[in-house]
Amino acid sequence: MGPRVTMPPALWAMLVAPIWVALSSAIMGLLVWMDVVWLPLILLVGWGGGTLVVLMMERNRRVPDMPPLGFGRPALDLIIYALVAGLGSAILSSEIDNVMRSHFAAPTAAPTEPGPIVAEPLWLHALVSGLFMPLTRAVVVHGIVLRNMVFSAPLSWAVGFSTFAYFFSMSGALHDWLRFALPAGVAGWAYVRSHNVWVSMAALLGSFSGVWLEVFDLTLGVPGFDQTDPAQVLFQPHWFNAAGVALLAVGVGLLIRAFEKRPFSQLVLAADARRPEPPSDD
Repeated sequence: MGPRVTMPPALWAMLVAPIWVALSSAIMGLLVWMDVVWLPLILLVGWGGGTLVVLMMERNRRVPDMPPLGFGRPALDLIIYALVAGLGSAILSSEIDNVMRSHFAAPTAAPTEPGPIVAEPLWLHALVSGLFMPLTRAVVVHGIVLRNMVFSAPLSWAVGFSTFAYFFSMSGALHDWLRFALPAGVAGWAYVRSHNVWVSMAALLGSFSGVWLEVFDLTLGVPGFDQTDPAQVLFQPHWFNAAGVALLAVGVGLLIRAFEKRPFSQLVLAADARRPEPPSDD
């Protein structure tokens, strides 16, 4: 058998998100065509199947000096700080969504009869949408896309590209870009510095917390955050947005302090070693 031909990391990073979306959508469509009406099963098999396929493809395309995805045991303090930062980014991205919907409000569609697909039991739907969904995004967008892009581009550009990949995996509407960019950017930066998928997942969890409020029948009583009617746009109160800023600042600040006390991650060191040295002036 001849030598393995590896794909340039940047090119593979650009292909991962479209491949994952196409595979996941095809699997979900096939299940619906087979008359599967249980939404948690459709999402679980669709997202999980697409993720497993790109993981297998990743194994055959990883360059020799690239470290693995980073499924190691995370430090508890990093998880807690990432959760705090993620909660703050979720509050702010919710308000960004309110602002964007107020400017790009789509016409309200006529009410339709509910289809055969059901989301019950709600607790299982919450596990799939509130935990498994951010896990698959952390694996695909950060563990594969961002990790490969860091090997080919400066960190800021790589994180920016991974936020676009995250947006692409979540929505097709361009006005959704801003609300997805903030949590994905924080999670991507935390992933590179920690080289840990679980830390980036923790930073994303806040954006998927709404389903748990529904499961436990909780409402925060905050206009613009609890609102579920897509035809009505309410803005969040200033104190709630200020709380989001404070949580984001505290979480990111604690992460920065924690990272400063730790050596650079294996991913950062490997990427720096692979980049050519800048030419000298001599």
